[in-house]
Amino acid sequence: MKFSMKIAAFAFVLLSGSLFAQRDLSCDQYKAKMDSLKAVEINLSSNVDQLNKDVANVQKQLDGIQSYEDCMDDLYKMLGANKSDVSIFAMKVNDLKGKIERREAPYSAREAELKELQSNKLSALPEFYNTLHVYLPDLMAKWKKDLDVIVVPDVKQYTVVKGDCLWCIASKGEYYGKGAAWPAIWRANQDVIGNNPDLIYPNQVYTIPNLTADEINTVSKMGRNYKPAP
Repeated sequence: MKFSMKIAAFAFVLLSGSLFAQRDLSCDQYKAKMDSLKAVEINLSSNVDQLNKDVANVQKQLDGIQSYEDCMDDLYKMLGANKSDVSIFAMKVNDLKGKIERREAPYSAREAELKELQSNKLSALPEFYNTLHVYLPDLMAKWKKDLDVIVVPDVKQYTVVKGDCLWCIASKGEYYGKGAAWPAIWRANQDVIGNNPDLIYPNQVYTIPNLTADEINTVSKMGRNYKPAP
């Protein structure tokens, strides 16, 4: 209704402006001009009516669409869960995410926890899928790779030569292959080395022990760019 009134007013303005601008029109010209403007008004009114129908149709469609909250509730029901279940699952995901990012040993425990969460139907929800099926598996793969590059030897003996240091010994491929593992050698041979790991001497014989799981995890966290203190 408001659209129609606006169109009528618009047509009246056009008519008034035309009359004032063309006062010398003949009767036939005036009638033709009025008919032309009337046709414009009818056409515009028809367009307004169609627009009102379109607006009403769109509104009807919007009224039939579920809210986001209702859609999520239906999705949870399909997975046999509710909002409370999803909240609890989210806390478990965040807890495991923190453990894996910090590389909290043991690796096998984190691996088992990840598999358990991945097997839950809730892991398919958009807010969890990327974390559980992409991000965390990628972190676990990198963690596993770092663990694998540390060579854990059988218990061996090593005789110190001139110029040696514990870092150099631990770096040898036949031992750990990583200098950062030197504390394991020091702890295993502290009765020979003493309290200062920087002071070692030629002809001392050291036992090269296997690394514990915690030691492997500690060394792997240091990464390739770790540098020993001078």
